[in-house]
Amino acid sequence: MRVQKLLLMCVLIFAQMLHAEPSRRNDDIAFTVSPEWLMTTSIAKIRDLETLSLDGLTEKDRKAALSRLQELPKLTTLEFYSCDLSKIAESDPVPAKVKTVLIAGGKVSQGTIGWLARFPSGTTLIFGCDVHGLDFNLGKFSWLTFDGCKLSRSSVTKLIETMTQVTFKEVTLIND
Repeated sequence: MRVQKLLLMCVLIFAQMLHAEPSRRNDDIAFTVSPEWLMTTSIAKIRDLETLSLDGLTEKDRKAALSRLQELPKLTTLEFYSCDLSKIAESDPVPAKVKTVLIAGGKVSQGTIGWLARFPSGTTLIFGCDVHGLDFNLGKFSWLTFDGCKLSRSSVTKLIETMTQVTFKEVTLIND
């Protein structure tokens, strides 16, 4: 799991470099937090976060945590580690300025894909989890990476035809 996390972080750093603005200083320090920490920490203390890694989100905390993320006006990178995102609905809150989303481990569903499709135009999406059987109608996404995933073989052709760039790293293809 540590090797996968490290590899995904390298991919995320590369994705962030693609969106870098040279005239801007980034004093933000990325760290991984629990849903409880996110919801109980004063908004004044976390308001300026540009990168947030959330670990262990469950259905119990989903709505409150996603609403809290929407309150972070400078958030541009959002990472989910070992989170249960399978119950997310398209109507759940979406942070307004996020440019990179990473999902490593955990669970996703078709509802998760619908929610992700609502993110701002130009957002980069990185999957590091089992996504086979899902239909990738991702709206405005154009950059997509699958790293250490299980993916339906039939999805590959559709993804290549619709995305500007798709990267596959250590992907296991599952026959439909």
